Amino acid sequence: QVPEVPPAQMPSSNVYGFNFDEDSGKLLVKFQGNDGLGQGPVYEYGGVPRVIFELFKRGAIPARTDGQNKWGKWWKGKVPSLGASMYTLIKNGGYPYQRVA
Repeated sequence: QVPEVPPAQMPSSNVYGFNFDEDSGKLLVKFQGNDGLGQGPVYEYGGVPRVIFELFKRGAIPARTDGQNKWGKWWKGKVPSLGASMYTLIKNGGYPYQRVA
């Protein structure tokens, strides 16, 4: 049973929502799905420090590219950017991960 992953507080063309367990350092991230109704894949990242989660949650890393998909538009330098923060802080952070849904 995968815990509930609520929608993010800011719109994102990449991240639908996330849930962080401070005690375990587990971060659940649900990505946008093909239908736009939050039915995308869910990944669990382990050992994420609270300070890294806080930066991710705020979308602190600026977008590095320009683009658009059916969930939104982004441009180089766009802040906040959950997608850029996800890629830079979490994916490139070397945290162990697995698809859970």
